[in-house]
Amino acid sequence: MASNPFKKIKRISARRHLTGGLLTFKYSGDNLTKEANDFCKWRKRIMKPADYLSLVRLIFGPITAFFLYLILKFPGAYPDLETFWSFKAFAIFYLVFLFTDWLDGRLAKKYGGTRFGAYLDPLADKALNWSYSAALVFTIGWTAFFTLFILFLGDAASTFERTWVYKKPDKNVKANYAGKLKMGFHSAAILFLLLTFVLYPETVFSDKLFWEVWPSGIGFLLLWPALGCAAYSLLVKLEQWRD
Repeated sequence: MASNPFKKIKRISARRHLTGGLLTFKYSGDNLTKEANDFCKWRKRIMKPADYLSLVRLIFGPITAFFLYLILKFPGAYPDLETFWSFKAFAIFYLVFLFTDWLDGRLAKKYGGTRFGAYLDPLADKALNWSYSAALVFTIGWTAFFTLFILFLGDAASTFERTWVYKKPDKNVKANYAGKLKMGFHSAAILFLLLTFVLYPETVFSDKLFWEVWPSGIGFLLLWPALGCAAYSLLVKLEQWRD
């Protein structure tokens, strides 16, 4: 039977040291250097408060977008769903999700972030925006299909690159400034498209009517600077790879 490595330890006490964010052990008995190092490595992988907000967007964003798709694709087929999920509710929930994106950035600055969090945050943003984009474009927003498709290819390439470099500790997985701008334009576009349903409920039943009112026009125009920022972000990543 394997011996217990902690059996001979008479007294162990631990205290946290803020410097370096590591844990220092004071003890008498067997040497716990290896155990302390293993614990510190494990502690660094623990999710920070900001990461939980990213998970909220990653999980609940696509769920609410799926509800939006059902209501737009099959009007009247889910009366209970339509009773609770008004278009105003979708717009409010989307704003709440955007607020969590801002808040997790603040929390990461205050309490520190992790490499996993730097990877998770832009992934959650893409999951949120693309689930809503799909719900809109495959129901009422076919006019924006080409623009969104090109934008999706750019985001897919960016996500693939970030996933690849995540395995390389010396590479940066954080979103660059152009990527953050792209996220802002894309989010604003979705918000204006949702606002179209709130201000002009009759547009739900007609793709032609939907694109004739001003909120949808602004939303469509905002997709183009998002596309430009996505292209520039990819160029920046390519330059980083060359370096």
